[in-house]
Amino acid sequence: MTRKLLALAVAGALVAPIAAQADDSTVTLTGVVNGSIDFIKRGSDGKTKPAIGTNATRFQIDGKEPLGNGWAAIFSLAVDQAFAGPGSISNGGQVRSDSLGDLENRNSFIGLAMPFGTLKIGQNEHQYEIQQILQDPFPASENEWNALTHMTAYAADGNGRREGFTRRDPQSIWYTSPNWGGFILDIAYITGGGCKEGTDEGGCSAAGIPGGGDPKGFQLAAQYTMGSLTFYAAMAQYKDHDFLNAGNDKDQAVRFGVGWASGPLKLDFSAEQLKATGGVEAKNTNMYVAASYNIGNGQIRAQYTKMGDDKADFDTEGGTNWGLGYAHAMSKRTELYAYVGSRDRGDTDANDVKGVSIGARHSF
Repeated sequence: MTRKLLALAVAGALVAPIAAQADDSTVTLTGVVNGSIDFIKRGSDGKTKPAIGTNATRFQIDGKEPLGNGWAAIFSLAVDQAFAGPGSISNGGQVRSDSLGDLENRNSFIGLAMPFGTLKIGQNEHQYEIQQILQDPFPASENEWNALTHMTAYAADGNGRREGFTRRDPQSIWYTSPNWGGFILDIAYITGGGCKEGTDEGGCSAAGIPGGGDPKGFQLAAQYTMGSLTFYAAMAQYKDHDFLNAGNDKDQAVRFGVGWASGPLKLDFSAEQLKATGGVEAKNTNMYVAASYNIGNGQIRAQYTKMGDDKADFDTEGGTNWGLGYAHAMSKRTELYAYVGSRDRGDTDANDVKGVSIGARHSF
């Protein structure tokens, strides 16, 4: 049934632009296919094992119908596709053993574009995470040492998990402002509806919430671009986020960042503080630096993350991770790349990771 629905959706996206031209509405199909051969070693005594990663391979169907006076109806339906089979989609740095190549929901919504901003309802990764993505020179890389899986995360919990704010929230309502002279504001409210506390029902586990939970909360973010500089600020707060799966009733994150771009060089820095209160306390500060440099049709990419030690109940070490890579553009849509990276947990050698990835990324 899933394959039949997928075939119908893709076919509809391809023919809809032709059929819809008469009333000025449009439907487009876009996406990314990103495959890599990853050679990963876990722990000092581990063996290097090759695996194929699908690195956020996805397709997206977008629609827009102008309504007049600067108003438009919009929608987007986006899904992951683990084309390499089991375990080829990662989840917060942990390989998803239940990823069998089926479709998994990504950012999807229906909404209104208006002269004074855009209002959407659906599922989304909000600006707290998106700001980190904008500062990360490794596009949509899901490798174990990627910074996104470590920034926005707590130092550790009693079971070795590092839950945090790299997440897609179901049941979201959010507003994005127009670009007001370089300033953009984003506000999101997460209702917590559809999640049954203490279970994986209602799609909560797919959003990265252990054991379900009832993640009511909000996010507030802003960015301002002034010439070659871009400034970032964001705050996220959740009630019953279920971090540590131990009854915390409030999780909060605050981040600041700055990016500088001039000619072939781009530099980024960000810092965040995460704090959990409730049954178990947690608190740590993370920092991130990144750089990219264009050389002809290629780009050198580098990033370093320092995850702060936990300053509350667990008192665990945060660790570091770094990545270095080169990507070569074969065309406007296709690039070949090679990455090397390492993650040092600090608290346990068994969870340290070193690896090399060689792959190709095509957008359409």
